[in-house]
Amino acid sequence: MNFMKDIDCLVVYGGLNDDFLGMFEDIHLFDLLNFEWKFVNHEGTVPVGRSCHASAVIKDHLIIFGGVSEEGLISSDIWFARIYKEDKNKRKHQR
Repeated sequence: MNFMKDIDCLVVYGGLNDDFLGMFEDIHLFDLLNFEWKFVNHEGTVPVGRSCHASAVIKDHLIIFGGVSEEGLISSDIWFARIYKEDKNKRKHQR
């Protein structure tokens, strides 16, 4: 989880599901002003779902490094995603 100052959001990528069977490969923003979760649509190549990865934010880029895949493979790749201010205004999560 990282903080994106320009859009006042926390950004979350990947992770395990509740029963530890399966990995997520999606990006979510938590709007700290409205206390709402937003889903960010991917464009281009999407990295394989993973957990135990490192992440950082530099300006409007989310950087993901390494992690463990659903098959238990350890990765050492680096992936960059640009988060646009417009992503903050995309669809909200539904319960």
